[in-house]
Amino acid sequence: MLEKARYLVSRHIRPINALQEGIYGLIMALATISVVSLTIGLDDSTRTTIALSALGVNITWGLADMLIIGTLESLDRACRARLADRLFSEPDEDWALEAVRKDLEGTVVDRLDPVDRSRIYLDILESGSISLEPCPRFGKEVFKGAGLSFAITVIAALPAVSALMLIGPVVLAFQAASTAVVVLLFLLGFAWAPVAGVARWKVGLALSGIGLLIALSTLIIGG
Repeated sequence: MLEKARYLVSRHIRPINALQEGIYGLIMALATISVVSLTIGLDDSTRTTIALSALGVNITWGLADMLIIGTLESLDRACRARLADRLFSEPDEDWALEAVRKDLEGTVVDRLDPVDRSRIYLDILESGSISLEPCPRFGKEVFKGAGLSFAITVIAALPAVSALMLIGPVVLAFQAASTAVVVLLFLLGFAWAPVAGVARWKVGLALSGIGLLIALSTLIIGG
């Protein structure tokens, strides 16, 4: 199930961005609930205010992040398209080969033999210079990715908000909300760790440790 969800998300948003939004969403929800409960007190009369504050913060951040990601992704595509236009209009220039090499740094091409890498660079310049296909600039995928980043941030707040609103005793509700965030941070790290080739348990425990620190600091500050 986790693998399927990760695959569906990765179709529209970069894995690192999806992980980032999930982490931000969970931590912001927990931090907001903790800070607001310390500020106005934690009882039955304030639980709705605390829950709506957490949801409101995540919605606001999600909207801001959606605009930022959409804008930056569009600008990045435009820059790459402009570079491609220049490369393929002047493929024989010395700078063109170097530009292709730099653009492919950090990819699987780095694992190839130097001779093979050079041949790939030259093939790209040759193929692009005779291709009639326009370079992609803007598209619905940019807006899908930006919208998905918003959705992830908001959805991440729902478990904690739901626990705070639905569980009877308010102290137990707060503890359940905190526990839910810690568990979800672990599952988030566990699910996405393979993308970077890192051990699932290490990433999961590291992220859940962050959630525990936030929860414990709240208890210490609040007495």
